[in-house]
Amino acid sequence: MGMMNPRMVAKLAGAAAAVTELAITVAAGAAGGSYLDARLDSSPFLALILSLLALILGFIRLTRSLKPPTEPDGRQPPNP
Repeated sequence: MGMMNPRMVAKLAGAAAAVTELAITVAAGAAGGSYLDARLDSSPFLALILSLLALILGFIRLTRSLKPPTEPDGRQPPNP
């Protein structure tokens, strides 16, 4: 069994980081909503709202991180 292709490892690491960021964002939204629900006695309203908002924001960040980088004028950068 040989070494893995470094480019593949970099792509997998980027994908794992993006998915982890999504999960942490949603968990933080749920935790924040639960905390606010407990403080404001509004259970489960804020937990649901903040979880949904965090999920939407997480997916926006996920799609932006998966897009190929572009130059300021919109062109694709040259391949290294």
